[in-house]
Amino acid sequence: MASSRSSRHARRPSSHRRGRGSGGEQGFTLVELMVVIAIVGVMAALGVFGIRRFLTAGKARADADDAMLGMATAIRTYYDRNRGYLDCSSDYDDFYPRKPNANKHVLNDTSNSDQSCWSLYGYRMGPTYISFAVRAGTKSDTPPNPSWLTITYPKPKEPWFVLVGTMDLDGDGVYARYVTSSFSPGVIHRTNEGE
Repeated sequence: MASSRSSRHARRPSSHRRGRGSGGEQGFTLVELMVVIAIVGVMAALGVFGIRRFLTAGKARADADDAMLGMATAIRTYYDRNRGYLDCSSDYDDFYPRKPNANKHVLNDTSNSDQSCWSLYGYRMGPTYISFAVRAGTKSDTPPNPSWLTITYPKPKEPWFVLVGTMDLDGDGVYARYVTSSFSPGVIHRTNEGE
């Protein structure tokens, strides 16, 4: 009788041989492991791309702020020397040196017909994503309000300027705009900054 008991125990399968459905432990197959690694790789690539794009956009926005303040300073310096501002742009979409796109461009572009006006401001800078427009007038001129910005300028008491910087980092035709003026020196208003 003792031998029949031991033979019954010998035939019972051990728990580590059970399949997945039986609650046994089993590792990943090579295919499952490769799928997981591929998914992690794709997520990492997307993360790196997103971080790189975020850093590029952040640097471009900081450069835009610097360019706006630098150009506004050049415009005010011109005023101190000449007691007036130059109205170099016909409207806020009369871009200098060229229409905004996803590429950097040089500010002092001699092929632009407005170069002679802009060169009088004397502002120099390296390649930039930003394109400028400047409207200016005397105290008897009413400054045009940009339709895309909720700013209403007061009646001027002296000569004035409105400087607009425009960027299109992803080249989709949707613009980020930066505005500063003689009405609020040192203040930059931004619209659609994340374009």
